[in-house]
Amino acid sequence: MTLQTITYELSYRTLSIFDDCPRCFYQKIKSKIDRPSEPFPSLPSGMDLLLKSYFDTWQSRGVLPKELLSIEGISYFHDKELLRRWRGAGVRWTDGVGNVLVGDLDHVFVKKDKLLVADFKTRGFAVKRDTARYYIKQMQVYNFLLRKEGYKTNDDALLLFYHPVGVSDGAIVQFQVTPVYVHADPNGVEQWFAQAVACLNGKLPKPSDSCRYHCWAKRKVT
Repeated sequence: MTLQTITYELSYRTLSIFDDCPRCFYQKIKSKIDRPSEPFPSLPSGMDLLLKSYFDTWQSRGVLPKELLSIEGISYFHDKELLRRWRGAGVRWTDGVGNVLVGDLDHVFVKKDKLLVADFKTRGFAVKRDTARYYIKQMQVYNFLLRKEGYKTNDDALLLFYHPVGVSDGAIVQFQVTPVYVHADPNGVEQWFAQAVACLNGKLPKPSDSCRYHCWAKRKVT
């Protein structure tokens, strides 16, 4: 009797948990034990859907929205149906064993005949100097997936940060957009993915010393 190989489907979100704490990652994927949930505002998800529709409307007109006119050398990705699929089912890559890495894209532009991944970020306040660095690995995963699909991508990616700056008559909230380029060379993503899979195929790992969930669980009740 042959043993069936267990395979996994991972995303940037689950890989980020692996980075933060291998035990939390292992328990989530293998045992379906999630970290304690925290209140999560629905506004970012709602804004994400609105911004996708907003950019689709401008793309149908064949022009960029005025807040992006200062960005030189970008144009829209022509295949709207493929973009819808990437947003829905995601861009998927399968390794030689059957493990899957998937990523859901927000939008894709073209820059210098290569794809330029763009991602919408909603914040309560203006962008700080180090804000963009938290999203570099996410953009690296997206570039990796598109290259595995056979597309050429730029080594950078575009983050579009939206934050409220005022309210006009009729309770219409005004947002300001701050475009930020980040270097997102995907070299290293496949190794990162392989390390995460190896973790799942091994024994239950120790928690990270910095994992606040396991630190909280160790506290004595007084």
